[in-house]
Amino acid sequence: MLHTINFSASVNQSTVSGLISNCFNAINQGALELSIHMSSPGGDLVSGFTAYHFLKSLPIPVHTHNLSNIESIANIIFLAGEKRTGTSGCRFLFHPFHWGLIGTSVDHTRVSEWSASLDSDLERYIDILQAQTNGLKDRDEWKKVISTASIANASTGVEWGMISAIEDAKIPLAPGTYWWVIS
Repeated sequence: MLHTINFSASVNQSTVSGLISNCFNAINQGALELSIHMSSPGGDLVSGFTAYHFLKSLPIPVHTHNLSNIESIANIIFLAGEKRTGTSGCRFLFHPFHWGLIGTSVDHTRVSEWSASLDSDLERYIDILQAQTNGLKDRDEWKKVISTASIANASTGVEWGMISAIEDAKIPLAPGTYWWVIS
């Protein structure tokens, strides 16, 4: 039976925990396939990488569908789908990584650590982009896409290997089981 998870949320520890919990619940209820309908402004890098690796570890096929916007680290979660599709009006936003540091005092060592961590996250992000899009862009091309805050529409998403097809979301009438993750 197909189970559909609707992920319309920012990426953070709570929403990724909800995604993981819904996946386990679906599998425990006999899901043979998961469809994840997504729209997300992105969010926390650690949570995004966690969600990606979790979805890739599942023993059943995962189909991700871009309902509207997939932005920042949410691109990586989206790329965990074996099958990836998007609506004609969808988009993918790529931009440089950043952390908010409101009210934090730091020393030189901590700033160096954060810089190295952001550099490492960028390399991991590009590794996933290359692997999941079959190397349609090389590392330097992906770095340029990210550093210039690029937006890809559905057609560009196909060209870049983000999605295989442009199609409307499909919600089966019955039988079906539906799950939600919202902010």
